[in-house]
Amino acid sequence: MKRKEVWSMLGLMFWVAALNPPLGAQEKLQTDPVTKISQPAMDASVAVMEASETRPAPSEPSAQAGGHVDFGLNREPRPLESGDLTSYPLQSGDVSPEPIVDLLPEVQQAIDDIRAQSRGNVLLVECNGAFGYSTIQSAIDAAADGDTVVVLPRNFVGIDCTGDAYVENVDFLGKAITVQSAVPADDDIVAHTIIDGNQSGSVVTFRNAEGTDSVLDGLTLIHGSGTVHPVYPFQGRIGGGVFIWEASPTISRCVIQNNVSQAAAAIYSRSGSPLITTCLIRENENTSRNVIGGVVALSQVSGGHPRFFDNVISQNISKTPTMLLVGGYSAEIRNCTITDNQSQGFSIGELGFVVILGCGESTIADSVVWGNQNLYDPTPDWTPQISINVSTMGCSTLMVHHSDIEGGQEGIYVQCGTLSWGGGNINADPLFAAVGYHLQRHSPCVNAGDPAYVPSPGETDIDGEPRVHDGRVDMGADEWQPMLIPPDELDPAPMYAGSIELPPGHALPLP
Repeated sequence: MKRKEVWSMLGLMFWVAALNPPLGAQEKLQTDPVTKISQPAMDASVAVMEASETRPAPSEPSAQAGGHVDFGLNREPRPLESGDLTSYPLQSGDVSPEPIVDLLPEVQQAIDDIRAQSRGNVLLVECNGAFGYSTIQSAIDAAADGDTVVVLPRNFVGIDCTGDAYVENVDFLGKAITVQSAVPADDDIVAHTIIDGNQSGSVVTFRNAEGTDSVLDGLTLIHGSGTVHPVYPFQGRIGGGVFIWEASPTISRCVIQNNVSQAAAAIYSRSGSPLITTCLIRENENTSRNVIGGVVALSQVSGGHPRFFDNVISQNISKTPTMLLVGGYSAEIRNCTITDNQSQGFSIGELGFVVILGCGESTIADSVVWGNQNLYDPTPDWTPQISINVSTMGCSTLMVHHSDIEGGQEGIYVQCGTLSWGGGNINADPLFAAVGYHLQRHSPCVNAGDPAYVPSPGETDIDGEPRVHDGRVDMGADEWQPMLIPPDELDPAPMYAGSIELPPGHALPLP
């Protein structure tokens, strides 16, 4: 028997059983105490949302120190200009210490928008408590189902705060509420709306049967250390960024980075059907060599169907190879990019960077799994990009179609289960742009996704741009879009020999 087969029969059975507790387990959750700052209750329906219905064209991503890439999420805020602040009178019936509140003009319009759209009250969190809440948790404590908690950015255009983040650990408390940044579609706002877990637990927790109407939208989650496993405390801490226990929340447009825990440093979900979409999951770290839970772990012990759409998992580090673990029943992974991650541990039992195990049927579609490296064991014991492994619950079926998988079908290791290698798969360099994981114009992933796929109304890629361009979905989290030169920016100089003269109002697309 091969060395890794011995490991798989001994080691894998242990950690899979540990990650997936028995169905009858009713142990009480063990969580870290969170200090909450109480604030005066308030009924005011005051908040901010998107400044306008038209989102500015996203800028090209910029390189960060150490060679990291940020999709343009850490740009410097624009300077405050004369006339930016306007007085916004509170509506009749609102309660506030001050009769007049100074807000940006675009925020003024956003308040009207969110009031019109919200099913309940709008609670505004500002670092100095100007609207009654200086912490996110105090606003959640006061909220009722249907309410919206809007978190203002810190140190951003007229808002002066001590520190750049809300330092707290947030629990949704089972409430059907939305907790969002001021403008979730604006990269600058998201980058300045930070929840810092302060290495004292999971940054955000869902553990009271929350449903899809419990929404976390457009925030940056950093410095989480995770929650002690409720059933197997010897496992250590899991779910540094987000901890989901038998719940099905919606998490969208978030940046989850720089979280460190024993396993599932970014997200841990057990036995629910969460929707995780258009999130950037980067630079998180798993520290345990004994618990193989993935940087993102979707563990379905007693049913559920997680949906993992339009996300990027990149530049994460794990002492074991796994970056995305799907365990138990089934999950749907679509239009995701999993790339540039590093393993620093031995590949036990031919574990891949994406691991599928359990007894369900999962799907990977329109996705890119490419360029992940095992620094500890690069050759000859290669680490597959994807693996289907044995678990205490049985063996899985995995359907892969219209995806770019490094190594192709040979890049998937099947230890136990069934691989259904569907149509449209490729094994080709995705040709990411020099900065970031955007597709270049001539990428083989452009217009190569499932031709039958029809996006839902308003669906976007990770950049907030329309999910389908030119009639067919792309592979990966980014949908290639042409960058047009506006007619008023065209060079008015005469055309020279060999040039192309364009009709009025037209421009050439740039690569």
